[in-house]
Amino acid sequence: MNNSYMAQYGVHAVVTGIMVDASEDTVLVQVSANLERLFPSVVLEVVVTENGFAKIRAFTR
Repeated sequence: MNNSYMAQYGVHAVVTGIMVDASEDTVLVQVSANLERLFPSVVLEVVVTENGFAKIRAFTR
């Protein structure tokens, strides 16, 4: 999701969840945005949620 593009239309993404799995060295981040401002006459309360997943790697030298 391009946050700056959406912000110009009054849509702001917010982090709604963070889950850390230390045993697998992974992080899951959940981001949601209410798209009602883009479609006010069609539907009310259009919430879109996207998940991002990352594996933590150690830096070695």
